[in-house]
Amino acid sequence: MALVQPHAAPASPLFRGSVAQKARILSGLVLFIFVLTHLLNHSLGIWSMQAMDAVQGFRTAVTRSVPGTIVLLGAVVTHVALNLYKIARRTTWRMPLWEAVQIGLGLLIPLLLLPHATPMRAHFDIEGAATRYSETLPDLWNDLALEQIVLVIVVWIHGCIGLHYWLRLNGRYRRITPLLLALAVLIPTLALSGFVVAGREAAALQAASRDGAEREAATPSVYGGGDGAAGGAAISAAERIAQAKAAQVVETTIVATWLGWVLLAGVGIAVAARQVLNLRRRRIRVSYAAGPSVVARIGPTLLEISRMAGVPHASICGGRARCSTCRVKIEASARKLPAPHAAEAATLQRIRAEPSVRLACQIRPRGDISVIRLVRPPDERRGVVLAGADAAGVEQTLAVLFLDIRGFTSLSETRLPYDTVFLLNRFFGEIGEAIAGAGGWVDKYLGDGLMALFGLRQTPEEACHAALVAAMRIDAALDHVNALLGDEIAEPLRIGVGLHVGPLVLGRIGHSGSAATTVIGPPVNVASRLESLSKENNVQLVVSADLARMAGLEPGAFPETVVAVRGVAAPVPVLLIRRGRDLAPHLGLSQAHAAA
Repeated sequence: MALVQPHAAPASPLFRGSVAQKARILSGLVLFIFVLTHLLNHSLGIWSMQAMDAVQGFRTAVTRSVPGTIVLLGAVVTHVALNLYKIARRTTWRMPLWEAVQIGLGLLIPLLLLPHATPMRAHFDIEGAATRYSETLPDLWNDLALEQIVLVIVVWIHGCIGLHYWLRLNGRYRRITPLLLALAVLIPTLALSGFVVAGREAAALQAASRDGAEREAATPSVYGGGDGAAGGAAISAAERIAQAKAAQVVETTIVATWLGWVLLAGVGIAVAARQVLNLRRRRIRVSYAAGPSVVARIGPTLLEISRMAGVPHASICGGRARCSTCRVKIEASARKLPAPHAAEAATLQRIRAEPSVRLACQIRPRGDISVIRLVRPPDERRGVVLAGADAAGVEQTLAVLFLDIRGFTSLSETRLPYDTVFLLNRFFGEIGEAIAGAGGWVDKYLGDGLMALFGLRQTPEEACHAALVAAMRIDAALDHVNALLGDEIAEPLRIGVGLHVGPLVLGRIGHSGSAATTVIGPPVNVASRLESLSKENNVQLVVSADLARMAGLEPGAFPETVVAVRGVAAPVPVLLIRRGRDLAPHLGLSQAHAAA
């Protein structure tokens, strides 16, 4: 189950990661700036071709200079080589839609760009001067207009996706995202408008010039010189030189285009070869707490294994170690994992992760491993819905935990709505991890509270024990939240928790596409009532005697009483527990384990 908002690392330096990652970012920025200025240059066609040519002169003075050529060509080679290498090393093609779109568009770019860029550069190398819009636009408009429009759209979307997923975790970027989105639509729109307006103008001028030349050729010359043989020879020689240069440009373009196809074919062969080699690698077993156990080959990262097996696994940054949403707690590993590299270590340090926590996108298990996913992805509804759970419902005995923040209404009245949302997200982020770490999942959020469930793939006894472990960890997480928010709240946050166990029905409830899988049954009402009783009894936990007995708590460990619950005929025996941490010695756990 997702948290209200996936809990990622705090805002972090933009240039973080391995040398290859930094090189991809820097080279991508160089290319994006080049494309941006090129499109802005195109947009001047709305006014005139003269304006386009004037600005083009300034641009080419930089890009066609020796330093400019080195930087631009170096960025192209670096960006293309590193990304093709990364694609060739992929072990799975299961990925988020945005990543698939970016890769697909990136592979299209060489095939669309080489026939366009190569003639321009070849002309400059042969003639020693950059081409002018007035010279190239007629041919582009008449013969390649659609290809140019598609190229602009493909390159721009590819670059914007990369820029967005690089900056999306940065707070300043998020604040100006609406403005940048507007610019991302406006810039290519203006560029294509300029191309259309100037293209039509250039084509009309070319047609008029051609008509004039044909009329002039049909008119006898009034100037000297016998049969004009010398003048004809001079024109013929100039034409032959021009034709030779044009043929050289065409030949260079054809060679470059074929090289692009060969490069992509090479990547395809490398991907296929890697898949064949993977089939021969040793198998390992990956076990997910509150999830399945899957078999995979050695080689992929844990995040890739999750995707190959269809196991929901959160990942905001796309597996680049820039966020911490894919982090897992390593419960057991048959072979010791390598130490985190610089990028992973920096991210883990920023969230103050314990040594057993690693980023799934960076570790490549080489032996059997058991992990806990610490952040549940948005599409993992309740994390664990039975395959047969439908509108008819499936009955199962589960442990239910209700939690509420004490005095939150008065607290929120003195804060801005955005501050309240931030506080809730921070609180639920920590509490959600504590619940997930104990093997449970959050079924729903209820304003300033939540309902969590335990036991879908456990025995009822194991589910009850897991619920009490979660209560201990929630108490420890509460202390952590209060420490983090110390200066932002007048007094520490307090909570009330109610726990009960019993048969529940899991089913899809709701209308059509809005239907969601949830649970219903008397134990839910009882747990909710026990949570409200915690305030009346000045304790953090009110636990039903049934759950305590099934969890293995010894009789008399805590004060007991009976309470009346609306809708339940007989009074419900309960245990009153001052703090969740008080459970630790009665479950054979240390305080350190309770906080783990």
